[in-house]
Amino acid sequence: MYRTDHYKERAVPDIVEKAITVLGLIQGTSSGLLVVFYIINRFQIVTKAAWRNLIRYNKLLYKVLPNHARLAIEEMSIEQTHLILMVNGPESIEFNLEKGTRNFGNFFTRMEYRIFNLYFFLQDRSFQYYILYFCISILGFLSDELFYSLQLLDVVVRFPSLTDVVKAVTLNTNKLLATGLLAMVIIYIFTTVSFFYLQDTLYDYAINGYDSDWVGENMCESMFQCYLTIIDKGLTLGGGIGDYTQSINYRDENSKYFVKLAHDASFHILVKVILLNILFGIIIDTFAKMREQKKNL
Repeated sequence: MYRTDHYKERAVPDIVEKAITVLGLIQGTSSGLLVVFYIINRFQIVTKAAWRNLIRYNKLLYKVLPNHARLAIEEMSIEQTHLILMVNGPESIEFNLEKGTRNFGNFFTRMEYRIFNLYFFLQDRSFQYYILYFCISILGFLSDELFYSLQLLDVVVRFPSLTDVVKAVTLNTNKLLATGLLAMVIIYIFTTVSFFYLQDTLYDYAINGYDSDWVGENMCESMFQCYLTIIDKGLTLGGGIGDYTQSINYRDENSKYFVKLAHDASFHILVKVILLNILFGIIIDTFAKMREQKKNL
């Protein structure tokens, strides 16, 4: 595979394109069959396990209404059949399991049972993974072959050590999101200083360097553009936003020079050093706790 027209359009040989199409069709078909067979083989197992957990929890909260009148299941109220389902589960003797089919007594309880089954199965992580895998195959076949590259992330599921690495991030999602939100707020404060006092220093001469007579562009013409620029360049460059902005002459613009000095130095210390290391520390600390828990098992 190679690219033409200044790296803007892909050019793929016909034989490679046909091979990708055939392999994509095989991949989509096999992943679709995997979803179907997983539903057939695991639906009952997953839903029964989920019902057991729900019943164990509900027995601490609810009680079945007494049936003093010895009513048949068809004669019971919706509230009675609902409580039987929630407290005793679908395997309850009131639902006539000895006949081979469940009789929930009314349409509402029967639909409630089916909705809960669907809800339980949709929560199954393996099912969600297989559905996602199948959807990526469909997107790769119908939309763009680049989607197939996402399926390489399957190695995370296949290797337990990589799964632990991902868990080290996902187990502390709330802390990471809170720290990330704090970082976005602090970056916005730096954006206001850049927009009102240092706007001319955010001029990028590399833009249109060879394709236009008008060389360069000010990357801080609006507050939003300035914010995106500082996020992009401030976080990716080693020295923070100071590595991207233009220098200021100390003798000609003495006060502006010190504003830029304080702006760039404080950005590097607060964002690049402190906040990013807090994020890394949360992940590393979680990974260390998981390792200790495995040792204690």
